[in-house]
Amino acid sequence: MAVDLEPLDTAEWFETVQPGVLSLELPPPDTDYCFAATRLLSWFPVVNENGATFFNEDVTNEMLDNAVGTLANLRHDKADVIGTIHKVARTDQGLEIIVRIDREAASLQGMDAEDMRAGNYFSHVSVELTRDTPKSKYYLVDDEYNVKYEIPTLAARKQGLRRTTDADPYRFQGCRVVERVAPKRFTGVGFVPNPADPNAELYALHANKGAQEKPKLADYDKAKHPYGPPSEVHYADPGDRDGKSRYPVDTPEHTASAARFFGNPSNRERYSPEQRAHIDNEIRQAKKKFGIGHETAADHADPGYDGGPMRHPLHTEDDVKRAKNHFNNLPNRSDYTKDQLRDIDGRIDDAMKHLNISDDDVKASYPDYYAEVSSTANDQKEHSMTETEAKALQDRVAVLESEAATLKSEKEKASTEASAANDKIVALEKELADVKAERDTLVAEHEKASREARAEAILKEFEAIKPAKDEAEKASLRELAFKACDDEGIIREVKLTRENEALKEEVAALKTPPVNETEAEKAAREEKEKASRGAVTPATPQYTPANVSVTRALASL
Repeated sequence: MAVDLEPLDTAEWFETVQPGVLSLELPPPDTDYCFAATRLLSWFPVVNENGATFFNEDVTNEMLDNAVGTLANLRHDKADVIGTIHKVARTDQGLEIIVRIDREAASLQGMDAEDMRAGNYFSHVSVELTRDTPKSKYYLVDDEYNVKYEIPTLAARKQGLRRTTDADPYRFQGCRVVERVAPKRFTGVGFVPNPADPNAELYALHANKGAQEKPKLADYDKAKHPYGPPSEVHYADPGDRDGKSRYPVDTPEHTASAARFFGNPSNRERYSPEQRAHIDNEIRQAKKKFGIGHETAADHADPGYDGGPMRHPLHTEDDVKRAKNHFNNLPNRSDYTKDQLRDIDGRIDDAMKHLNISDDDVKASYPDYYAEVSSTANDQKEHSMTETEAKALQDRVAVLESEAATLKSEKEKASTEASAANDKIVALEKELADVKAERDTLVAEHEKASREARAEAILKEFEAIKPAKDEAEKASLRELAFKACDDEGIIREVKLTRENEALKEEVAALKTPPVNETEAEKAAREEKEKASRGAVTPATPQYTPANVSVTRALASL
């Protein structure tokens, strides 16, 4: 993949202050990669600043072969990958390696070759490995590092021994304490400013650009395919999750980085089990293609939580069955948190789906697994469990598993009952809401009917005093009667008004003499008119906000 970057360094070659014996030949650099040679670790009697030392006979050729292709990073930060181990060689002094540095990755980390010169920030390396604890030993040595006593690691730890370091000048029986670390596998290397082994300093760097720039790739969507178009770069995730391609596996560096990053639980949980199985398979195929034999977090049920070693590999069908059976044993789960166990179970289940392994296959393959574990523990002197105790522990595990199954069944039953009760509550709440709505409708209808009956009664009272002259007046009186339902003052005012109007009409009638009226009838009429005139009492409306509209209505009658 061609990149537009400034050269990592213009110097073709440089040597450190203490170059050592360079037994490996540096390959020529190109536009994508440059190469650095360095000591990886030193043999005893060299002891590093952490009080650890290594022996030539503890490192097998298979370990060296598997080290090729492992990651090189900055400061042991797995996110700052800049390349891979290209070659490894054994010398009389220790191990030498050549690191192939990806120019693009290094530039993205803000690193250049000047940082790698003697005395500068990344001029040393620090080995990353997993140890074989049962084979490791502790030595008591004098100040000239002559071995006085040899103590097995487990016994030394029980005794409370710790390493003698530059920061901790610890002594036991007057001797320095040195740990002989037996590597199990080399998992990578980190460029650091302060290595444990001061001899692990860069010997040389071959970094000039050398070859001409490669032709640029055709235009493509860099947001969706950040490492190049799918026609040029193969991605383990071609964009199944959200359309963006991830985890390129087109080069050894990209493949190793993909395996490392996809081994992170927070990255794996973003995918479905089927997608995880596909990505795992793509990464495995790429590792096989490039001859990357080292193990990564994605290959293990336990990826190395809290900086611990990776455990329980998932490479083969037997590996997966053994890991599944191991974590079916409840005591083996006690060292992990709930979140870690959830991640472990997910990794094992993904591997079982990929290899088409069932639970019955696991039980059939390892019927005596717990006894095997107890036997191994006895051989390592980490436990002193008898066969009777192992059988009792296995029986106890069976009881606990039975109790767990019972609790699970009860939980499912309770969950079903709770769900049914919840459905019933929802139905009752709906029924109650319907009843309330019906009640509110009936109450409204009843209030309306009561108000209409009351208004009709008031209207009859008004017409009893003075009947309406026509339908228009009767409609106005009915409107007043509805308003008077809530105000007794309106009723009194309307009644008084209609009484006065009735008396006025009567007086007017008395003033009009009938035809052929006699003198006696005239005198009686005038007397009656005089009496009626004194009985008329003008209505005094109460001008309040509540009855202004009533007064106006009365005035229009």
